[in-house]
Formats: sequence, structure tokens, C-alpha cells
Amino acid sequence: MLNTFQNYKQHKRRQEERELHLRTLEALSITMSDDDDYDYDEEPSAIANMTAGILRGPSTSRSSTSTSSRERSALPLVRAHAKRIAFAVIAIVSPIIALYVGLSTATRNNNTPSPIISNMMDSRIRLTAMIQDWNLTSVERLVDLQSPQARALEWILQSSAEEIEIDWNHVDTLKAKFALATLFFATTQSLSANDDDISSSWTNHDHWLSTTHSICFWYGITCFHDNDGRNTAEPRIRSLDLSYNGLQSSLPAELALLSNHHIESLGLHSNDITGTIPLELYRMDNLAYLYLDNNHLSGSIDSAIGTLTNLVDLRISGNMLTGKLPTEMEHLTLLQIAYIDTNAISGMLPFEALSNMILLHELQFHDNIISGALPQELERLKMLRILYGDGNHLSGAIPNAMGQLTHLEALFLFDNQISGPIPHSLAELTELQEFQVHENQLTGPVWEDIIEAWTNLKILRVHNNSLDGAVPNALAGLNDLKIVQLHSNHFVGSVPEVLCNLTELSILTSDCGDFVECTCCTQCFQHQ
Repeated sequence: MLNTFQNYKQHKRRQEERELHLRTLEALSITMSDDDDYDYDEEPSAIANMTAGILRGPSTSRSSTSTSSRERSALPLVRAHAKRIAFAVIAIVSPIIALYVGLSTATRNNNTPSPIISNMMDSRIRLTAMIQDWNLTSVERLVDLQSPQARALEWILQSSAEEIEIDWNHVDTLKAKFALATLFFATTQSLSANDDDISSSWTNHDHWLSTTHSICFWYGITCFHDNDGRNTAEPRIRSLDLSYNGLQSSLPAELALLSNHHIESLGLHSNDITGTIPLELYRMDNLAYLYLDNNHLSGSIDSAIGTLTNLVDLRISGNMLTGKLPTEMEHLTLLQIAYIDTNAISGMLPFEALSNMILLHELQFHDNIISGALPQELERLKMLRILYGDGNHLSGAIPNAMGQLTHLEALFLFDNQISGPIPHSLAELTELQEFQVHENQLTGPVWEDIIEAWTNLKILRVHNNSLDGAVPNALAGLNDLKIVQLHSNHFVGSVPEVLCNLTELSILTSDCGDFVECTCCTQCFQHQ
């Protein structure tokens, strides 16, 4: 019963604190509406003096001088700055007043001292000033009690009052707590009508905002460890993986505070995250793995992505990103995997970037609006195994340089406007397993020597082009073939009957009739 009463008093105090905060803001806005009648030359701003007293300690004397015409012309800027300072002061002072009143009342009723009052006042002032110094959180955010940033601030202060002291010596840990709490409040919807009840629409939020567990034990967080396998004295976050976890709304800029931990991996894919990619995220220059795919992100990829020079794996596919790929991606020289597909990215592939990404293993940019010809610079990607460029507006011919990609296993260029012949140089792609170039404007024959070289080929799709000549007999020697689609071209002759004996072959399509004979096709098409 006593605990219930104490919880009620605590909840009541928090409500009164919020109400007093809002009433103070309302009163301040009324006062500021009449600031044109205030004589700034005769008397210094009381609010400015209050701010100086709070943030600087004892005041220092300054010699007074008369206001020059230049100084008078700057008065509007001074007034605007004074308003911003005033809001900061209110954000600091009004909850302190509410806390003081509540605790003082409790003290008088219980006849017990309240030693935490001065500590809470000092902590609020110090923490608010510190957050401002981090240059990521605006005063307006801290003033708005419903904002994720203000709620994160309050959580840290309440934690220090109820459970643990704020450790001012470990600033990076404090940054991480503020960043993570802000992320939590920004991307969740409360499942309770009580704002003080920490509930979440996240699928899993085990130990989040816990005062009894280190942040290293919060769900989705992995920390660096010392040589004994234990967490270091000041926890440093190595990775944050909240994929498939029901995150909603936009990402807060404060996420960049984790850069002080040298975080290497950020996994937020397959959620309901909206808005743009925060510019501040590009400050996390130790990131090696960035997974933002399968969300609802919009806007463009900023040129600041070039600062993420340690990136190895970049996945931003399945969003609504627009604009061009920035040339600054040329600085991502360690990149091995790039998934930028299924967006609305336009323009041409940046040649400069491709020429420097020599470690790329997988490049997927399919289902965008990328135009222009495939660049010759592709020949520098000697380690490329997967190239998916289908579903774009690519034009021009398949470059001869493509034959330099000798480790290529899958080449998808279908559903574009690519024209010209299939170059002989592709015979060098001896590891190729899938060749899908259907629904283009390709002409000329499918050369026998190319097919003979592709001994590992499993899928051949060249339908809906303008290819001509005989159906290659070499197809009969490819024992791993599963799918062959030749229809809607201008082939002549017969489909080799030996193909019918390939045990793995499940789909074989061709034009049938006067020009092509096929006795075992799974589907025949009329020659157009």
C-alpha cells in the first residue's frame, strides 16, 4: 500500500512538473509579444542575467558604453537571440521549480530532508548545457516535453534520481544513453496512456531504458570487450541491430552521437522508418556495415556519404530514394557489397565511383531509373561476382570491357534499352551461371564459342530481343542448364534435340513454326 501511494505521489509530481512547465512557456510567450515596448538601452534583459547566472556562475563586471548607431541596428538580432536563450532557461528552470515545490511539500509533510534537490538542479543544468554543446539538439526540442529528445533528457535525470548517479567522467556513455533513448522515443508508439509507463510498439525492447542493466545488455546492442571477454569499464558500442523490430517514424540526428563509440555496424533494415537519411548519420565514419534497406526512406543520397570511407557493406534498397548517385561515392574504396536497388534513383552510373570500387563483389542497382550506357570503367571491378542492373533505362551496347569480369557468376541486364550484339569478349566469363538479358534490343547471333565457354551456365534468358542466326548447338553440352528461353527473336533452324535429354532442364521456350523446330519445348511461341 505504501509503495502504491509513493508511486501515486511520484506520478502526481511529474504531472505537476509538466503543467508548470507549459504554463511558464505560455506566460513567456505573452511577455515576448510586447518586447517592442521594452527599452533595451536602459536596462539589461533580466532573462539574460538569469541565464548568465545559471550557466556562468558569479557575474563579472563590464564597463558600460553608449549604444552606437551600429549597435542599435543590431537590436533585432539581439532580441531574437534573447528569445532563444530564454527558451533554454525555461527548459532548465521550470522543471527545477516544479521538482523543488513537489519535494519541498513532501519534506514538510514527512519532516525528512531532501538532499537530492540540489543534485537534481545541478544535474539538469549541467546535462542540458552539455547536450547543447553536442550541437545536435535544438533548444526547441528540449523545451517540447513531448519530443523524443526532451523525454530522453528526463529519463536520464529520473534515472539518476531514482537509481544511479550520472557518471560525468564517462561522457561517451552519457552520449550513448541520450542517443539510444532518443532513438527509442522517436521510433516507437507508446502502448500505454500513461506517459511514465515505458512501453513500446517495438517487437523486442528487452532491457531498453533499464537502470539496472548496462547498455551492452539492451536488445540489439553488442559492445566491444577487453582481452578477457568482459565489457570494458566504459561500454563502447560495436553494433546496433534493430532489424525487423517495428521501428516507426524518422531517425533522430542524435544517432550520430554513437560515432564516439567507433560503432562499426548499424542494422535498421525491414522496419517502417520514414523521412530522409539524417545528414548527421554520415558522421559515423567508423561504420563498416550500414543496413537501411526495406524501409520507407525518401530524399536523395547526400554527397556526405563519401565520408564513410570504412564502409564494406552498404544496403539501402527497397526505399523511395530519389536523385542521382553522388560522385563522392568514389571514396568508398573498401566497399564490397552495394545494394541500392528498388528505389527511384536516376541519372547515370558515376564512372569515377566505379573506377575506385575495385573490391566490389556484389553490385545491385536494379529497378531504378538509371539511364545511359554501361561504363567501360566496369572492367576495373575484377572481383565482381553479382551484377544486377535490370529494370532501368540503360541504353547503348554491352561493353567489351565486361569480358574482364572473369569472376562474374550472375549478369542481369534485362528490361532495359540495351542494343547491339553480344560481344565475343563474354566468352571469358567462364564462371557465369546466369545470363539474363531479355527484353532489350539486342541484335546479331548468340555465338557458339561463347556458349561453349559457359560450362557452368544454369539459366539463359535472351527472349524478346532481335537476335538472329541458328540456335547454338553448344547448348546441348551444358549439363547444368535449368532454364533456356529463346522466344520472340529471329532464330532459325532447330533446337538441338539433345537438350530434351538434360535432366535438370525444366523450362525451354522458343519460337515454333516455319523458322524454328522444337520437339521438346515446354512452351512454343508464334514467330513475330
